[in-house]
Amino acid sequence: PNFGEVVSAVAHRVSTGHHFSSSLALFPRVFPKVYLAMVSIGENTGHLDVALEQLADWQESDDKLYRRVKGALTYPTFVMILTCILTLILFYTVLPNFINIFQEMDIELPMTTRIMILLTNLVKNPGAWVVGLALMTAILVGIRDLYRTDAGGVAIFRFLISIPLIGSMLRLATTSRFAAAASALINAGVDLPRSLRMSAQASGSPVLRADARSLGESLQEGTLASDHMATRPDIYPSTLTHMIKAGEESSHLADMFGRVANYYDTEVGFKIETLGAALEPLLLGFVAFVVGFIVLSVLVPLYSYLGTLA
Repeated sequence: PNFGEVVSAVAHRVSTGHHFSSSLALFPRVFPKVYLAMVSIGENTGHLDVALEQLADWQESDDKLYRRVKGALTYPTFVMILTCILTLILFYTVLPNFINIFQEMDIELPMTTRIMILLTNLVKNPGAWVVGLALMTAILVGIRDLYRTDAGGVAIFRFLISIPLIGSMLRLATTSRFAAAASALINAGVDLPRSLRMSAQASGSPVLRADARSLGESLQEGTLASDHMATRPDIYPSTLTHMIKAGEESSHLADMFGRVANYYDTEVGFKIETLGAALEPLLLGFVAFVVGFIVLSVLVPLYSYLGTLA
């Protein structure tokens, strides 16, 4: 159902005497567990307006972070797609004419030209497209299904965060979401183990989700959250651990989680600027490589043929 239908259904249930939180729970794809927990606490404490305001602040911050990361990847994605489209147009229109010329020359072609001819024949072959698309679909579906498993999601996420620039930005963004959700939940009155468990679910990080149960068990055994985080520096950055330690000692844990989220939001902004500055020459290099490869594939055999005529 669209969002308007969801709102109408929730309003109808509330008007017939059902709890707001139980009405939201009927639509788990629209309202995640963070929403349900904060609304439920607001209902039980009689401060639903405060809980909804905190939830709105968290959602606005989360959406802002998502748009910044998405915006950083939009330009390089556009350039890559445009380059591929223009290259395909060359393979379909211009290069076949040169291939016919090269075949009439009856000379030994350099490696770059032979590769270009092979690629042109593959691009113009419908069977190659069918096989390629089927193979790509199978790979993407396999990666998606693997990512949905606990072990597979952790493995893929660890690979992504190992990529220079993009990996560090992804780790900062998911840590920021984790801290922002924890701050909102604790402020709403949710107990700490449940807050951190649901914050891990809301973070978008399979690594944080995988450690959520272990973190909850440590808290139930009396271990401080910062002490548990200190044992897993591969999951929790040292800055997060130290600031949470300070929040525990000062009894202002929710505020400190909020400060952590703001700090990492700023860091993500710096990473986005760095990523943009780094990707621009890389993209120009990629485009230059594609153009240079095609030009060499065409000009080298032509010059060789002219040399034999001379």
